[in-house]
Amino acid sequence: MIDVMQDVEVLENALIALDEGAGDEKRSAIYSLQAMLQRKQVEVAEYEEWVEEQAAMQSWMEGNQI
Repeated sequence: MIDVMQDVEVLENALIALDEGAGDEKRSAIYSLQAMLQRKQVEVAEYEEWVEEQAAMQSWMEGNQI
């Protein structure tokens, strides 16, 4: 839940900076959004890998049942 709260804070701050900020604040907001996107892409890749591992384990277990 802490991750979600941090993401909400990043999004809120980015929206404010993009709407009201000067050029350097807008660049900082874009950087924050890019960093969040990269973290989320890693999370998705890790989850997909876990799902594949679980499917392989399930398939192996079903194939080895007597």
